[in-house]
Amino acid sequence: MLKINFGSGSIAPQGWISMDSSPSALLAKVPYSKTIKNILGNIGVVDKQILKTEWPKNITYWDLRWGIPFRKGTVDIIFASHFIEHLPKNAADKFLKNCYEILKTGGILRLVIPDIDILVKTYLKQVSENPIAASEELNARFFEGSQHKWMYNLQSLKEILKNVGFKNIKKFDYRKSKIKDIHKLETPELKYYTSLYLEAEK
Repeated sequence: MLKINFGSGSIAPQGWISMDSSPSALLAKVPYSKTIKNILGNIGVVDKQILKTEWPKNITYWDLRWGIPFRKGTVDIIFASHFIEHLPKNAADKFLKNCYEILKTGGILRLVIPDIDILVKTYLKQVSENPIAASEELNARFFEGSQHKWMYNLQSLKEILKNVGFKNIKKFDYRKSKIKDIHKLETPELKYYTSLYLEAEK
């Protein structure tokens, strides 16, 4: 069974091909990587907090702007958590089309994203109590230091997936899935109250 974890971060369980374009994923494969990371942190090239995360060596360094390196109809499961919101809208659309193409018939795509609806509801609940804190929190979640390029809610993402060709598009909860070993990917530290969990089938 071929299972792909796109935009994996440092989560790389056995049985999955985990892919990420972070420099830390590349550095993990380099001799004396800790020394190099310390130098980069000390001179301010990379944030020290980011460099503290230990990255497994079994992560494949890959930038999805290069395309998806799998043949059509060969993949059983695709997982992408807090990834597509970092892509411009047209790039995210292309990524989802590519996911559809490489999946086998009946294959599963599971997406985890920040949910606009949750963010806005939380803001509206908090703004009367502390408008400044509510505004700062909303901006932080929406823009993530200018890293977020496009945001979604359940309806907008379902429509995109439907137009691509996906079927049986359903909302799930954290660690509730048709994917048996989802607990290996959705670790406790990655459980965000703002997240939307969605699965679709080819």
